[in-house]
Amino acid sequence: MKKICLVRTVLTLGFLCLSGVASAALITSFETGDFDGWNAGSPFGSPTVVNSNRASDGVYSTESVFTVPSNYGGWGKHTLISRGTADIGITSGTTHITLDAYTNWDPSGWGVYGNQIELTLNYEGVWTQIAPVSGGPVNGSFTTLTYDISAHAAAMTNPALAYSAVEVVWFLGTWQAGPDVVQTISIDNIHGNNLVPEPASAALSASCALAWCATRRRRMG
Repeated sequence: MKKICLVRTVLTLGFLCLSGVASAALITSFETGDFDGWNAGSPFGSPTVVNSNRASDGVYSTESVFTVPSNYGGWGKHTLISRGTADIGITSGTTHITLDAYTNWDPSGWGVYGNQIELTLNYEGVWTQIAPVSGGPVNGSFTTLTYDISAHAAAMTNPALAYSAVEVVWFLGTWQAGPDVVQTISIDNIHGNNLVPEPASAALSASCALAWCATRRRRMG
């Protein structure tokens, strides 16, 4: 009976250690009142700022207010904020990034085939644009968007890379121009999620469990 209980306890400890790396980790919520290390984009020439106009949690969020001109046509990606991968804390085990986005795009009079907040992953000149796997812009309120980066995390965190970065962009595609439109986009509460334990974390968890087991055996002996 003691052996069974011991095994159950060790397994439980191992699970708890591993589950610790499975939870979402806050990358930034801009609650310092500044960009917290992110670089501000300037969509259509209007710089992104951090202010208290809108926030999904707390006081601050980034905000881009700009005019999409009536002569705009085709498609483009417009950078809102960007930051180096290493500064964000992404690892080879990071599988998802989530963020809250606010928009007020009114496509009245426009022919629109693309309107989305996306991520652009850049590792040494390899640009990959990623649409959310869940969520999308909802005019007039914040909504949570989730991005799957599991296919790119290992490449982006390769120690041989000279640089790697993540951009939050507004992707807009039109086939018919309309009147000038003032657009507002706010970004808040960026999280990363490590669903797969890093080798070091897994080894540490196993070591903790084995050490506890050895100590327990000595006490029982």
